[in-house]
Formats: sequence, C-alpha cells, structure tokens
Amino acid sequence: MLRIWAVDDVLAEDLKQVRAPVVVIISRQPAKRLRQLLLAARPQAVVHDIDAALSDEDLHIALAAIGPCDLIIDQSSVPGRLRRVRRYIYCVRPGGVVLIRKLTQGQKPDVLRKQLGALLADVAGQYGADDSEPGRNDRARFGRAVRDVRLGQDRLALVGGCTAQAKIGEEKIDDLLALRPDLGRVLSHRPGAPAPQAGEVRMSSYDHLVQIDFSQRAPQLALREYENVLTVPGQIATSGSIILPDSFRHWPHTRLHNPYIREIAPDFGDATGLPWFAEVPGEGGVRTLPGSYFYLDDEVRGHFGHMTTEVVSRLWAWEEAKTRDPSLKALLHFNKHRDLAEWEVQLLGAAGIARDDIVFSREPVRVEHLIAATPMLSNPYYVHPGIAEVWRRIGDELAAQSTIGATPERIFVTRRIQKRPCRNQAEVERFFESLGFTLVYPEDLPLPDQIRTFRQADRIAGFIGSGMFHLMFTPEPKQVILVSSESYTGRNEWLMADVLGHQINLAWCRSEAEWAGDHFVRGGYQAGFTFDFDREGEFVRQTLATVERP
Repeated sequence: MLRIWAVDDVLAEDLKQVRAPVVVIISRQPAKRLRQLLLAARPQAVVHDIDAALSDEDLHIALAAIGPCDLIIDQSSVPGRLRRVRRYIYCVRPGGVVLIRKLTQGQKPDVLRKQLGALLADVAGQYGADDSEPGRNDRARFGRAVRDVRLGQDRLALVGGCTAQAKIGEEKIDDLLALRPDLGRVLSHRPGAPAPQAGEVRMSSYDHLVQIDFSQRAPQLALREYENVLTVPGQIATSGSIILPDSFRHWPHTRLHNPYIREIAPDFGDATGLPWFAEVPGEGGVRTLPGSYFYLDDEVRGHFGHMTTEVVSRLWAWEEAKTRDPSLKALLHFNKHRDLAEWEVQLLGAAGIARDDIVFSREPVRVEHLIAATPMLSNPYYVHPGIAEVWRRIGDELAAQSTIGATPERIFVTRRIQKRPCRNQAEVERFFESLGFTLVYPEDLPLPDQIRTFRQADRIAGFIGSGMFHLMFTPEPKQVILVSSESYTGRNEWLMADVLGHQINLAWCRSEAEWAGDHFVRGGYQAGFTFDFDREGEFVRQTLATVERP
C-alpha cells in the first residue's frame, strides 16, 4: 500500500529516492506553509506554484512547461477538480504521486461521490456494458496509468505508472515558449485573414451529406525556431516531454492525433516507444544535425496530394527563413516505404529550395535548430489567401519548364488507384468522352506538363482527390466538375476555389458506406460509390450547358 502520510501528509515515501524532487502545488493562493514543510524535509526540492483558477488549457501549458513531476499536490478545493486528476496522472513520472488534499472542501457530497466512484471504477477497470460509450478508451488508459491508489481521511493519493508527453497545439505553443524560452522562440508573425469567398460551389442532388464548415478565418501564422528537437519519420517533432504542434497535420481538430504517436489521453501521447528506436540504443544513439533545418516532413510524405497541400502550405516562410540563415536546409524523412522522388525535388525547387539544400533522413535525427511554420491551408478547416502567392510562384516556375504543345480544351482527370473506387468508372469515362473531354492520367506526364495541361484547359472535370490538386497551380478561374462519393469529406478543391475563383460543380454519388443518422460509419472516407447517369449525369449536362459562369 502507498504510504504518503509523512511530512504533513504530503511527502511520499517514493520521493525519498529522488535527489531533487520536482513538486507542483496547485492552490487558489500561494501555499507558503506547505512550501516550507516540503523544503524543510527536502531542501533540494524544486517547488512550483500554479494558480488553480487557470483554465484547463492554460493549466496544461503550465504543467507542460515544468515537465514530468515527482509530486503534484492539489489543495485548491475547486469544484470538479477530481476531473483534473485525469490530467495530473500523466504529468508525473512513473512512481510519481498525485495528491488531492481537502478532498471534501467546496464539493457537493453527491457530486463528489459520483466523481470519486467513477474514478476508482476506472482504476479498477470496471466499465459499463455499452462498448460504444464515448471516452471509454480514455478511461481505460487512465486506469492503466495509475500504479497505486489510496483513499485516506479527506485526501486521495495516486501513484503514476506511465510515461507521457504533452501534446501542444498551434494556438498554445507561443504561450509555452513564453514560459520556456529555452525551448525556442517566435521569429515572426503574419496576420490571420477572413475566409476568402472568390469561388462558387454548385451541387447535384444527394441522399446524405456531411456538412463541414470550412469557412473559418485563417489563423495568425508564425515562423518559429525550436532548440534541440528530435524529429522522427511520420511527422513527429518532440522536445523532451513536449510534442510540438508541427507533429499534427490536422492541428485545428479538437483532439490532436498522429497515427505514429501512441495515444494516451486527449492531451497526451507517447513517441518514445516507436519502432524506429528498436535499433537505436535510446536517444543517445540518434545522430545530431548541427545547424538550422526547415521542417517539411509529413505524416504521409511522398504522396502527391499530401505534399501539395500539407507541405506546400508551409513554404510561405522558406524565403524569410533562408534570408535569416543562408545555411538553412530543408528536412524530410523516409516514410511509407517511399524514398525522395524526383517530382518532390522538382516541386520544392520551384518553391526556391535547391536540391543541395534538401536533407533526407531515413531515421530519427536530433536537430540543433528546427525552423517551422504554421500551415496556410488545413483541410477542411481554413485557407489563408496569402497562399495564392506560393501557388502562383510554383506553378509559373514549373509551367515554364514544360515542353508540351497544344493540349485539350476539356480534360477529365481519371485515376488508376483503388481507393474510393467508382464502381462504373469505365462508363463514366466514356460518358465524359462523349461530352468532348479527353481522359488524362496526370502521373503519366512530367510535372511541368501536368500543370501546363491544367492551365490551358477551358473546362476541367475528374474524380475528386489529389489528381485535381493542380487546380492550385492554375491561377485563372476555371469551370470544374468534380465526381465524388457522398461520404468523402475532403474539401481541398473547395478551399483552392475560394482563393482562386474556380467554379466548383459537385456531382455527388451514392456511397457504399452506411449512413448512421448524421454521419457515415467509419471507413466512409475511402468507400466505393456509383455514378447515377440519371441524377449526376443530368447535373453534368446542365452544368456544361452554361457557356459562361453566372
């Protein structure tokens, strides 16, 4: 059993083996008496005070700035603070202690009993019969993170049993850097902007559609420099117990997620047990890269669609960063069994990154100075209108390299891959050919010719997805017809149209995914679909009958 009642019922026996324990006291006012008792017992202790009035978000940043603790004491009597125990347990090292003092003070008895009962049930692994209960996985992880628990007279103690790293979001990283200037600094900011509305979207009839608000204001952009960062294939950048926001391609999402980071809790993950480290004897065996590196790694690196959206959206800051440090290199990692492709080098070159400035690593590396930029586009959340400058520069550079001559006025961009398969694809292709479209497989053409083909076309149609992303390099507004499954929630083309003024005409096709009230079941994103020639076909004919944009 845990013995935690020495030194005013505070200092755990476990801490006697810690030379300089890190202690956090969370209270409404500075706990001077408690601090004196702690330091009298352990003069080497490092004691931090945190205001209990902080919001959950600010509390997360305050604890993350301190790092793994040996002891967290909450004596705040703030209503509902037992809920915060589920955060505290990940902020102590394995063997560290979370102590809740004055357990009943300021708490309604019935609410306290309910919260305490739920917490102890989770530690014991006792759940309801409903497997679909929201948050059950998090509750199970919490239970596994508690090594020991003891309920005493008006106090609760838990011993931590897991290693966790704090996920930090884009909107909070500057606050963390203000508390921990040793981690890095902000080099510059660029103002946010309202969602552009240059494009127009028309839709066919549909049975079901997931409504997505992608008209959010673009956030303030930042160019940052981090110190001594570990980068790992799979778009993972960490600094000790911190997972940097540049590790998450969908950073505006309510819950940050990266499939290569072990999920522990809503605000915590663990990148220390990754398979890449199986052959590396701890971080000490990781190669160090001296100098500065611009972070361009991607969770799905080497995929054309992800490259043109998630990587290109960070290139707005390359020129500024390179001017600050002419020795700056661009860093990418091996992933998905893909080496660095020539088209990637060509694309980055068009953005001003020379071949010799690209560093491609097949394993984790420790970077002396990591330069990172807020993305200008995050699907399906927002797009910053300033990205048009980046798109035009890349498009102009590549189109100028094209040697192709005349190209079709109407093109239909088709595909060979089996993700989101159109079950009657051959019939759809013949249908568009009958309407004067020429079938195009972009991957069969050199990258400059792909862009020239898009730019010279009068009307562009095709299956929704990365094959259509050349629209970003096509600055003149086009009439575009997209063939898509109703369960596909990507909105990249819509965001491009909002910036460049393309008219998007969406032919929604019935999905094979099951509709469950207000959403498609898991897997709907890549589900197959069928084109209805009476419904979608008539929509396409009517669209083409409009000679000029309304």
